[in-house]
Amino acid sequence: MRRYETEAVELFKSNYSFSVQTLMKFDENQYKKLKTTVGSVDLKDVVGTDNGNYIGRRWGEILEKGELQHPHKCLRELAENPEYYLSNDKKEGWYFACVRDRYYVNGGGNHRTLIGRAFLEFNDLPTVIHNVTIEHYEEELSAKSILDSIHTDDNEGVNPSPFIWVGFACFIAVVWLIL
Repeated sequence: MRRYETEAVELFKSNYSFSVQTLMKFDENQYKKLKTTVGSVDLKDVVGTDNGNYIGRRWGEILEKGELQHPHKCLRELAENPEYYLSNDKKEGWYFACVRDRYYVNGGGNHRTLIGRAFLEFNDLPTVIHNVTIEHYEEELSAKSILDSIHTDDNEGVNPSPFIWVGFACFIAVVWLIL
């Protein structure tokens, strides 16, 4: 049996390719759910989470500062059974949302995603995990979702004038009438 590095100190001191990736927000209310499947996810394709404690944070920042909320259980399980991340066994409680081939941790699995990705990358293993729950969504093209994506509360987005909002609403109404 192959020996894997599972020590948290070793795993977390490495500078991973994903360390600078900022976790994007997933809000299932902005999407239309299509179906739920059980399948495989390449952890390299995970771009965000529904967990407000991690949205807008970098993976590396969470690792460096030890800011995983309850990592001890996952780290203990990794040390006891590294095959968990490699096996085809069903992974209970590990959920992803998929929108246009981009994955978000959705409802559970933030710690396992981060620890698993670090473990697999550190040991030069494929970053694909199997038999996790995947909820597939499509973007709903609604005036509200478009307007929400234009305006942000953090002053990094555009804050158009009321005249633009009215013009945009008229445009959406015309498109809706045509369709």
